[in-house]
Amino acid sequence: MNMRSLTYPTDNFRRKEEQKQEKKRQKKKKEGERKKQEEEKKNKNSRRDVAEPDAATENIVIEKIMSNHEAWIPIDNHDGDKWADFWNREQKRVAKSYRRTVIYGHDSQRGYQEDLYTFGLDSGCVKGGALSGFIIQAVEGAWTHTTVQVPCKES
Repeated sequence: MNMRSLTYPTDNFRRKEEQKQEKKRQKKKKEGERKKQEEEKKNKNSRRDVAEPDAATENIVIEKIMSNHEAWIPIDNHDGDKWADFWNREQKRVAKSYRRTVIYGHDSQRGYQEDLYTFGLDSGCVKGGALSGFIIQAVEGAWTHTTVQVPCKES
C-alpha cells in the first residue's frame, strides 16, 4: 500500500456519535409532541396554561470539542489529509534536534512537492512529466540539496 493521505478515526467516531445523539433527540422530540397532542385531546374542554419551552433552551448548541488527531490511519487515496502536510506540521512541534526530513516518491498525481521537512520526487515521468533527481551534499553539521528534473517522453 502506498500511504497517500491520512484519516482520523476519532473524527469519524465523533460524527457517528453526534448523529446517534441527534436521532435520539429527534425521537424524544416526536414522542413529546405525540404526548402533548394526546394530552390536548384529553383536556380540550379544560384549558390550562402550560409553559412552552423557550426556543433558546430548546435549541441549545453544544460546543464541539477539538478533533482528536492523536490516532490516524494511512489510506491509499487522496481523500484525507496529505500525510506530508501532517509530517511537516508535526516536525515543527518537536525540538529541533529530533526533527527529521522525509524524501519520498510514487505520488504522480501530486507531482514534485517540496516543503521544509518533506520532498516528494515523483513528477510523473511515465506520463510525460519529468524524472526527479535529489542530490544531497554534506556540509559541516548539516546537509544541503539540489533538485534536478529531466523531461521524459510519455510511455
